[in-house]
Amino acid sequence: MIELINESIFNDNKFRMSEPRLKKCFLCLESAPQTRRFPQSSKPDEQLEWLLRQNRDEEGFQQLLNRHRTVKEPRWCLRHFTSPTDSLPTDMRPDAITPLPLLTVPLRTSRPADLIHQSQFSFTTGSQSGNDNSSMPPSPSFSALDTMPQQQPWEPPTSPIRFDDDVLWNYADEVLPKRFKKEVSTKTTTTVVSQGSEYVCSQETSQGEEDDEEIEEEEDASGERGHYAIVEDACLLRLFKRCQECGAEVDQSLIEIKRCGSARIVRYDCLNPECNANVKWESQEKVGSGRSRVYSANHSIPIAAFITGTPLPRLCDFAQVLELEIPSDRQMRKTIREIGSIATERVFDGWQEISRELAVNVAGDKGLQVSIDGQYDSPGHTSTNGKVTVIDCETKLAMAGVAKSKNDPGIDGVSCRIESEGAMEAIIELVDRNINIRTIVGDQNGMVNKRLREDPKTASIERVFDFWHVQKPMRKEWWKIVKVNPELTPIYQQFFNHLYYVHNKYTERKDRPYALELVRSFLMHIQGKHKWEKNDEFQLVTQCEHGRLREKDNGETATLNADTEEFEAVRKVLYAPRFKKAFLEAASLIDTSINESYHSLSLISPRYYKLKMQLAMLHHNSLMLDDLLERRKEIGNTVLSRKARVVIAIKRKRGAGTHTWRHDILEESIKVRIELSNTRTMRLLGIPEDDVFDVLNAWWEEKEAQWGLEMEWIEEESDEEGAGDIYD
Repeated sequence: MIELINESIFNDNKFRMSEPRLKKCFLCLESAPQTRRFPQSSKPDEQLEWLLRQNRDEEGFQQLLNRHRTVKEPRWCLRHFTSPTDSLPTDMRPDAITPLPLLTVPLRTSRPADLIHQSQFSFTTGSQSGNDNSSMPPSPSFSALDTMPQQQPWEPPTSPIRFDDDVLWNYADEVLPKRFKKEVSTKTTTTVVSQGSEYVCSQETSQGEEDDEEIEEEEDASGERGHYAIVEDACLLRLFKRCQECGAEVDQSLIEIKRCGSARIVRYDCLNPECNANVKWESQEKVGSGRSRVYSANHSIPIAAFITGTPLPRLCDFAQVLELEIPSDRQMRKTIREIGSIATERVFDGWQEISRELAVNVAGDKGLQVSIDGQYDSPGHTSTNGKVTVIDCETKLAMAGVAKSKNDPGIDGVSCRIESEGAMEAIIELVDRNINIRTIVGDQNGMVNKRLREDPKTASIERVFDFWHVQKPMRKEWWKIVKVNPELTPIYQQFFNHLYYVHNKYTERKDRPYALELVRSFLMHIQGKHKWEKNDEFQLVTQCEHGRLREKDNGETATLNADTEEFEAVRKVLYAPRFKKAFLEAASLIDTSINESYHSLSLISPRYYKLKMQLAMLHHNSLMLDDLLERRKEIGNTVLSRKARVVIAIKRKRGAGTHTWRHDILEESIKVRIELSNTRTMRLLGIPEDDVFDVLNAWWEEKEAQWGLEMEWIEEESDEEGAGDIYD
């Protein structure tokens, strides 16, 4: 009997295992064998479209979205989809665009033109009238259409669909992602109405037609945005089959094509005796003046390569592979040195004024909170160049940047002095411009802190430490302990979670002593002591802040005994004087992370180090301004694990910036080229290139004004003396 029961139970379980697994629908809370997974958080557009189709109000929509994001893998059953093959759920909105229930005719049996009576329309071809249809083939007759039941054409009284092309709103093109556009387009229909019959033509297109549309779109986009085009020499000759002056044929053997960098110069002589023209055609316009006139692309290519960070050797290799003519490497470097550098500095100065004014206006009377950090061109004491950048913590705009070399005065070949000298120069530059700086956050650089503390211009500014640099030395000490004692790895993770929790909770300066004792209370926690009396070590904290802990199965609560060497090593790290000082002066709401992110934009170049720094600042400030103006949209995100804290972080990817400063540099470079030509002319005429003449002229005008006032005073004094004699 027992065997029969066990066999029946086994067969029942076997039958249940063969059944399809039921999954619960998150929307209607019913189980179903087939479900669809709700789009991931990295696809916000798809999530938006799924939820909008449920016709919820704003509050209900937000609640539904938040509920979905709290569940790991929410699923919807097929009850919410029109067809099992649909990628989008059924649209429940009242103004949804749905296909009309019209009578259809199979597409393979006839053409749309055959279903329209010939007497309803007239055709005009060239000069023929509409009544003459002899050139058109007769339409065949279909007995099936003649025997179809006649019905009146459908007239929607309150249909949301408008058939006017001017007001038609293509919902699929405006809202849906690209992967859903094809699905929606295949379900829309076009209706052709004739005498009592209606024909529905599907809008599905072949792959060839789609490719043609893509090519046309690319051509339109390139025509709107492009300024230059690549043309082969063989195709260029086809444009000169006839003379541009008289239209006569031109002998192709007489056409001469001259190459001048990226430009082409075409010359030919017209053999028509009535024309006899000597034609010269140039592919580009020239910019500049005098001897500095060059073709526009030859001027723009090196400037554009420099401001976009393209190495010139790689650009030359690219042109060589494509057999593309560009200016020589020597000519491009000369253009960058004489013209691009000057234009970059001018545009940089203008953008810096705008960035500083914006940051000051946002901060108001309370003053700026800035972060300061340096970067070297190589690690260790072998650095030759370095730079220091000051960034506003609120707007994230780079306020000042200083590039230094170890050969500069005051550094005397010592690389570690670059950061302190650059930091002082950058801060004093802002102070001299009457910019109110309230707080400076930086790493624990003792030389920088000493210089800021001793200088009278910066002594009153509050100085705090970046917390990542505060915990970095402690983490190194913990690694040494864990390396010797691997069993302390769980305690290591718990401590740094506890450290970041306390630091982020107690942000005010007055609460930092309490926060320090709370951090050190971790020593009591790992002993299993969660409440204690006040003593010399704990004057403010007498218990842990966590809730009731769950007891372990073995009944042990202490994870580390106080009489062990490992406990003494951890205690020594927590009670180090350096950690105490740094923790009390650590900043909670501001840090130097934006400086570290900015440093990744720098392009190290020994010769153009300062210019590269200015380009990096322009690039960074342009992105930050786009963020403030909400021009950059999020296009994706990636889940990352942060090593500093045992947590999961999300890295968000945004669209490209506008970077209008690049066009500003190109425009300014043309002005610099014109000025360069004028300077050469002044040099040939023997006119001084400096401003000595202007200074002397201004000095002479000032003295003439003073002498004129003195002469007038002397004349008035003499007149008064003469008047006194008369009265006497």
